[in-house]
Amino acid sequence: SPPRMSHPVLDKLGLAATESGSYIGNGEWSKTTDAGVLEPVNPTTGDVLGKVYASSKADYDTLMERAQANFKVWRKTPAPKRGEAIRLCADALRKHKDALGSLVALEMGKSKPEGDGEVQEMIDIADFAVGQSRMLYGYTMHSERPGHRMYEQYHPLGLVGIISAFNFPVAVWAWNSFLAAICGDVCIWKPSNKTPLTAIASMKICNEALKEGGFPDIFFLFNDAGTELAEKFVDDKRIPLISFTGSTQVGRTVGERVARRMGRSLLELGGNNAIILDETADLKLAIPGIVFGAVGTAGQRCTTTRRLIVHESIYDTVLSTLVKAYKQVEGKIGDPLDPANLMGPLNSQGAVQQFLDSIAKAKASGGTVKLGGRDLSGLSPSARTKAGLGRAFQLTNLFPNLSVLENVLLPGLSQAGAFLRGGKLLLHLASLLHHLLHVHTGHDGSFTCGRTPSCKGSRSTAGLSNSKIVPRRAARERGGRVTSVDIHVLQYKPHSKIMQGRIMQGCIISHTQSSRAESGISCAPLNS
Repeated sequence: SPPRMSHPVLDKLGLAATESGSYIGNGEWSKTTDAGVLEPVNPTTGDVLGKVYASSKADYDTLMERAQANFKVWRKTPAPKRGEAIRLCADALRKHKDALGSLVALEMGKSKPEGDGEVQEMIDIADFAVGQSRMLYGYTMHSERPGHRMYEQYHPLGLVGIISAFNFPVAVWAWNSFLAAICGDVCIWKPSNKTPLTAIASMKICNEALKEGGFPDIFFLFNDAGTELAEKFVDDKRIPLISFTGSTQVGRTVGERVARRMGRSLLELGGNNAIILDETADLKLAIPGIVFGAVGTAGQRCTTTRRLIVHESIYDTVLSTLVKAYKQVEGKIGDPLDPANLMGPLNSQGAVQQFLDSIAKAKASGGTVKLGGRDLSGLSPSARTKAGLGRAFQLTNLFPNLSVLENVLLPGLSQAGAFLRGGKLLLHLASLLHHLLHVHTGHDGSFTCGRTPSCKGSRSTAGLSNSKIVPRRAARERGGRVTSVDIHVLQYKPHSKIMQGRIMQGCIISHTQSSRAESGISCAPLNS
């Protein structure tokens, strides 16, 4: 038998020094060795964890044929029986939770508690799917024809393609595949080429459970050394649904290509998330949420906190409190399997460089680094503590550091963790939406400015009063230009101290200058 990998976590999961990256059905792992090799790296040390043989075109064709054949059987299996199959998978995952959670931490770089938590998410969605397998309800309806009745019943789609990202290397697959399975679908998984070992381990655990339970193969796996098979996967008309998790840039391409062949797609893409604190915010609740939102998974989540918008009256307090909070983290950055550490590394050196580039841009735009902002690679834990290095917002590097930045004015630099000071900057909503429209939708973001047309498209930081979002109908009556996009805006009422979020579609901005000391923003729904 092939030699075992050196790390005890891998040995516990029965992974060899070299592994096939293709489960092609009928209990077979492909024996292909000439389609390329993946070498997943431990991001903490840079050591290669093992070798995974990539899939060939022949492997892909074989697993597709077998998946189609198994679908014909699986779709006729009663839904509660399908739920029983997923229950067996959940039990197997519970048995291997500790080892698989450690492998997630080892290969991806997130902390051990986060790795265990990700496996727990697999278990939780399995439990949910088991219950859902007995609740695939449909309506019954009266018919206008005598002696007839009408009813609706859900039918499986067929093959479901799942493309997952490195940051949640196993949970995303489980979220998709367990629900698809109880609906009668067969799933084919292409994991991130950065985390193939966690995918192989998950496949072995679940497929062994299915085999022992007497169920057919409903989960298949392939690993692409390049992009050729992945592109073929997206374009494959035999797959009616593709679920993609990854960057917005790639997701846009996936969505377009699947739609071109009249397929369906589920896209879970990147985020640019902000937390807004007004003057009434409960900081005892907000600060831990901000820190966890940024530190979790070293800032590599689509839900990571990337921007913090703070009211001027509490700005200094929030900043100083955050610096104190991050100082508690800075000395506990390192090996994610070490229980003494709170944060692990970024997954790749490319992410480190992206972070450093963002910090440089932030500084060039007037930002001030209050804590961290440096690459910790190569430094010992004691040296990192002595240097006072850590980071907040969009954590990055191979031992990421915490960066708290002050007074970064452009929202576009939010990757570096921008604070927008309250008052003039926070309430200058027109300028903020101008940027969001331009960067995130491609529209030029011009605004109709009522009595002061000179302010059209203004990026000024002057005080803003009586600013408002007007409904589309009223905008047209005023001769204003309507931008047909969805805009997330704020309703800010200084006197009642309420800040609410609303979604406005096709709104324009109309504002006038005022000498009032305090600015106000009001929103009107489209049908008002």
